[in-house]
This record gives sequence, C-alpha cells and structure tokens, in this order.
Amino acid sequence: MTIGEKIQFYRKRSGLSQEELGNKLLISRQTVSLWEMDKTVPTVDNLIRLKEIFNVSVDELLNSEEISQETKSEVPKESYSFSFDKKEAKSAVSPAIKRGFYIPMPFMIFGALHSLITFVAGEGSSDVAIYLLISLLVYPTMFIASLIVSQRVIKNLANNMSTKEYHYTLFDKAMNVDIYRNDTLVRTYFIDYGAIENVKASNNFISFYFDSQRFVIKRNILINNSIIETFIDTKPRKSSKLKKSPVLSILSLVLFIASFASIVIALILVAVLSQINHATFSNMWVFYPVAIIPIFSFIFGIVMLASGHKGIKNIIAGAIMTFFLCIYGMFGFFFPETDDDTYYLKAQELTGVELPEYSRVVYTVLTEETHVYLGKNVADTFEEGLENDTRWLKGVPTSMQGLLPPNHAISAGTTYDYCIFYNINDGTSNTLPSKDGTQNFISILYDGDNDRFLIVEYEIEYTK
Repeated sequence: MTIGEKIQFYRKRSGLSQEELGNKLLISRQTVSLWEMDKTVPTVDNLIRLKEIFNVSVDELLNSEEISQETKSEVPKESYSFSFDKKEAKSAVSPAIKRGFYIPMPFMIFGALHSLITFVAGEGSSDVAIYLLISLLVYPTMFIASLIVSQRVIKNLANNMSTKEYHYTLFDKAMNVDIYRNDTLVRTYFIDYGAIENVKASNNFISFYFDSQRFVIKRNILINNSIIETFIDTKPRKSSKLKKSPVLSILSLVLFIASFASIVIALILVAVLSQINHATFSNMWVFYPVAIIPIFSFIFGIVMLASGHKGIKNIIAGAIMTFFLCIYGMFGFFFPETDDDTYYLKAQELTGVELPEYSRVVYTVLTEETHVYLGKNVADTFEEGLENDTRWLKGVPTSMQGLLPPNHAISAGTTYDYCIFYNINDGTSNTLPSKDGTQNFISILYDGDNDRFLIVEYEIEYTK
C-alpha cells in the first residue's frame, strides 16, 4: 500500500473527514487530499503528528506492506459528542478540587479550639491573649482563604469547560478525543485504554486521567454496556506512572524539604526573638505561622494525587510537621511566661539588698523562676559596687554547692558571677543551715555576661 492509501485508511478508521484531519494538522483539506492521491507526501513534522493522531508508528505509514486484516476490520464501536453548561461543568470539577482544600480543616479547627480552651481555662495574661488572637486569626483566615481559592479554581475550570465541545470515538483498544472551541479544533488525544488511570464514577459523570489530563464524560449519554462503563470495574484504583512535569517535581521536592526544615526555621526565629525580648516559651507562637509551609505541602500533595501525580510524600511530610509545629506552638499556652515581678520585690524585702531597676522581668510559671534583665549601663554601674559588697558571694563556693536551686546545680557554679542564698527558715544569708531537714531558700544569682538575675524560691532536703 502507498503512503496515501494508508493515510486514507487510518483517517477513516479514526472517523475523521479530510477537513477534520487538516484542522488537527493545521493544514488545508486540499493538502490531505493530495497526500491520499499520492501526489505529495507529508513532511517529517506532519508524519510525526499523523503518528500521534492515528496511534501508529512512522514505519507503519512509510513501509509498503499491506495493512493486516485485523487492523482493517477495526471500526469505531461508539461515538459521542457533547458539551457542558456551566452548572454541569461546576458539578464535574468540584469533587477533584475540594478534596485538596478541605482535608486540612481538622488542623485549623484543632488549633483554633485549643487556643480558645487554653485561654478560658488557663492564665489570662497578655502573652496568652496574644496567642489566642494569633491562633483565632491565623486558622480561620487560612480556612477562608482556601475556600475562596477553591471556589475560584472551580469557577475558572467550569467556565473553561463550558466553552468547549467534546467528541469521543471509541475503538476496541483505544479512543480518539477531539476538543473544539467555537467550531475550531483545539486539541486531539489518541488514548490507549491501557494508559487510562484513576477512573472515578459518580451518578452523572465518569472521569479518568491520561497524560496528566483529566477527562470527564456525561454518563447519561452512554449506551448500555459502553466500553467506558467497563473501566469502572476494571480500573477503579489503577495508579500507573504519569508523565512527569519537571516544574511540579521540583516544587514537590522543595515543599517536601521545606516541610522538614520548617521546625528548624521556627527554632531559629524563637532564638532571634528570645535575644530581643528575653522570653522563650512566649515566643513559641512563631511555630503557628511557620506551619503554613507544611500545610501548603499537605494541600499540594492532595492536589497532586487528585490530578493523578505522586503526592503521598508531601502529604505525609506536611501532616507530620504540621502536627509537631502545632504541638510546639502550644508550649506557650502550657508554660506561660509573664511580667510578674513578685519574687523580685520579695527577694529585696527578705534579704535587705536593693536590686537595680530592671528593663524586663520574665516569670516562668513552669519552673517558678524569675529572670530579671538589666540595661547595659545599669548593669555596669551595679557590677562596680559588687566588688566591695560583702552581702554577695563571688561565684559559688564549693561548700555552698548543695544550696543551689536543684535545676541549676550543674551550671550555676560557672554561669553566675555573684550569688546570695537566703534561708527563709532562720533568716540568714550565705550560711549553711544549722540543722537537718527541709530548708526554704530564696536565691539571687547574677549572670554578668548576660546582665541578668535569676531569682528562685525553692526548698531542699538538707543533711549535714
């Protein structure tokens, strides 16, 4: 057979007129006619395009061998032409989009409710109030934003679908799909049934994926026992490998790495803020906004899966890191830090030592510690007077190590430059207890490197 005869045969087998084939190739009907009459031959580019349209190799088109009887006997089994109005199109695209945006809702609801419950049941401090405000703003805002984005995506996809007309021609082993807009052919797909993926069916539509594209067919136009209907039974969960998009692959990898790096980012931000405001737990709120990174990775993974790509690693990384970031973010609620200076005043009253004016006081409820921070000039002036003030111990003598606050026994000897240990039981300072038993102390430990005091009231079991 000649090239022209083969082009004519495969054109008719695909259910195409000369004009329709010309439209697919962006050439005239006359050019197709000249090919079929063997007066001209297709260019290399057109041969490659014909190969894609007819789903045959270039060799099959160029060699002079006869087409097999089996191939000749293949004729279209089913043919459908339809379009979607906007309501139908919206109904067809909604399920695939909404899955990606609504699944993160439990994280958002959990975070917001936890913030509210903690505020009502816990400390009513300004720090907790700030946590509450941030949480109640961040999570609902994220939900509303995801809802707006999902609705906008659905609307745009539905509008796009409603402007097109779809022509499906089904053969024994493959189908031809032509997509028209305003009577102009815009895309053609020749789909081997074996390459169809992720078939999903609803009462009104059947959808499947091919080459990263989603196809939707109206179910009510199909004949009884349609080839399309058999996909529902034979390929309900098929998930073969799609053609990879380099951009999506890179974005997926970046989000995967960023999800695990997000906890490091949050810790760095906490450290930076701690240098500024001298607090630790109160700065844990930064874990919440940083959680946007793994949440986005989670949403991206869902959308990737919905479109037939691999996205499970993004979902897992996003879910795990969002969980941990939310847990760390809660530390500020469970371990609040306040500006309560009760122990700062109490220490001065009991010891009779006048402490310098502070620039910031941080009281940690968990450890019952008060950290008093001084301005640089105030600290320098204070230190000048310590050298000759006998009420202060320089460093921590070995004999006094047993009087250190239990949680600071290891580091206090090297960290704190001047100390006062006041025994509340007998009203003495910097002396060992006169008897065994439970002893109540309030200690003032000065760290010259960081211009701060640590004031702690505690009890120890003392034995001579």
